[in-house]
Amino acid sequence: MKFKNKVGGAILGALLCATISGISATATYLRYDINFTHYPQEKTNWCWAACATAAGKHVTPSSPYNQYDAVYSVHNNYANSGGTVAETASAANFVSQSNATYTGCDYAIGSEVLVQKILQDRVTIIGYARYTPNNVYDSAHMVTATKYEVETSVNHRVITVYDPYLDSEVVYNYTQLYQGSYPENGLYLKMTEHCKY
Repeated sequence: MKFKNKVGGAILGALLCATISGISATATYLRYDINFTHYPQEKTNWCWAACATAAGKHVTPSSPYNQYDAVYSVHNNYANSGGTVAETASAANFVSQSNATYTGCDYAIGSEVLVQKILQDRVTIIGYARYTPNNVYDSAHMVTATKYEVETSVNHRVITVYDPYLDSEVVYNYTQLYQGSYPENGLYLKMTEHCKY
């Protein structure tokens, strides 16, 4: 597993104070990327399978399994159906050939824990619930956390996620990530669950 990092200043700030290689300091600017292969979802309801495949293959790059295998491992068919957070964790473990132990949690991951997972080069799967502007549940969606950036001088902290439906990265500040955001389609996204190892 490759781990890219770009540090402009000393190490860590705002959310997290850490000791890396025995040196601890406060950051002015920090950026960590998890270098892993992203997979666009192959069917309209397979965001969870795409995320599970990316997470599992990050742990075991030689894994022969793909999204179809991930779906079959939990549903015993290839139907275009969604997956729960527990099924997503199970599929990630399957794709990793049991080299990871993903756990599905039905609550939002804490910001410090999410940053720690990124710094540890561990792909975290984030589940969102979609609501209409009138707070009516619409659907759910899963993405993978890929990058953490902080610039303490301007209190700028963002998390970048890969969205397998859009096949692109999306940048969220902490307010958007934890209190919700309105993407282009007018639906309100709020983090409701996650899978981590």
